[in-house]
Amino acid sequence: MSPAKSMLFLPRKLANYRNKIFLAFDLSAVPPDMQIIFMTLYLPLFGNKDDLSVISVRTIKEKWSPKRINVGKIPGCSAPLKLQYQNEQTQLSVNVTRFRQKWRRKNYGLCLELNIDKSLIHFGNQNPYLLLSAI
Repeated sequence: MSPAKSMLFLPRKLANYRNKIFLAFDLSAVPPDMQIIFMTLYLPLFGNKDDLSVISVRTIKEKWSPKRINVGKIPGCSAPLKLQYQNEQTQLSVNVTRFRQKWRRKNYGLCLELNIDKSLIHFGNQNPYLLLSAI
């Protein structure tokens, strides 16, 4: 078995509205013969990090654009999913391995609802990213 390779992906779409973050990734760059074994979503944290937590994570069920979200047109989303997340010192990490097959095809991404005010959701020059391991 060959050693696992790590790959980093930036969102192909990213927006926030109130306390929700909408993002989608394109994993078409992962060769079809490689098996994704682990995927983690990382969100940089700003402001009071100690009190930050994820209220819910949902899959987005329809097309969306950052421009439409900025004016309050929110896409339909699934019921809340049970995902593991961890509040680290400088970022929030969410285990999204369960999407490893689905995200290799067309997908609309995720909506994360956080327990903070919109004014605290800003990424500056640090975008969320997806780190995956594949063999």
